Amino acid sequence: WLLGMAKLTSGDVPGAVAPLERALAPDPRNGMVLDGLGLAYLMLGRHADAANVLKRAVDLPQAPAIVHMRLGLALLHSDDAGGAVNALRSAVQLAPTDPDMHLNLGQALHRAGSAAAARAAFDTALRLAPAHADAQFNIGVLDLEDGQLTAAARAFERSIQFAPHHAEAWVNLGVVREREGQYEAALDCHRKAVAAGERTGAAHPSREGNTDSVEVTVQIQLLRGRLGISPQDESDPWRSLVCGSQGSGTHHV
Repeated sequence: WLLGMAKLTSGDVPGAVAPLERALAPDPRNGMVLDGLGLAYLMLGRHADAANVLKRAVDLPQAPAIVHMRLGLALLHSDDAGGAVNALRSAVQLAPTDPDMHLNLGQALHRAGSAAAARAAFDTALRLAPAHADAQFNIGVLDLEDGQLTAAARAFERSIQFAPHHAEAWVNLGVVREREGQYEAALDCHRKAVAAGERTGAAHPSREGNTDSVEVTVQIQLLRGRLGISPQDESDPWRSLVCGSQGSGTHHV
């Protein structure tokens, strides 16, 4: 177990799996081992395996909120929104003052089609942490889906105020500006999204609407066309940055 956790915390996630699996074999009800192995599976994108292990962990007495949260994320990534909602509600009950628990519950509720309940969860996260960029971002996503462009723009701008390199907020603010017909402003937002994505390297796992930078690049090219900017226009200072971003995606953990 110690070897597996050392590898996990040092960033060698693939190398952590075998020692954790070996530690679990003689002690299949060890909560710490189940949690560590579930986290490793989750980080590797083995969501079904993570869910199976973490279900065993939460069935143990006094399983902490973080284990319920990880189970919820594993189920959410396995397209089991209902199961994710149940797990994340348990996490909220165990840690009602943790804004991230409410944030993740809101995302599961949103995925399950309960927009009003999702908004309430995001509002709670913001009450607990008024500068929570991801909670503000998710409220913006709901506003955008409702066609409330002014409210959505305000939410994305606040998210960016709290986290200036929030690439997904820049992308969605660009979508708002494009729908408003403000194509130059939209283009600027998408350029900033590419720059933010390159700076942070990978997106935050708790953000909805995660966007690949190649997709953003395509959006930039469409906007350049609307504005009459040639793809070979050397006066565009973002040309090399946009071309250089091809293939550098963002990923959930």
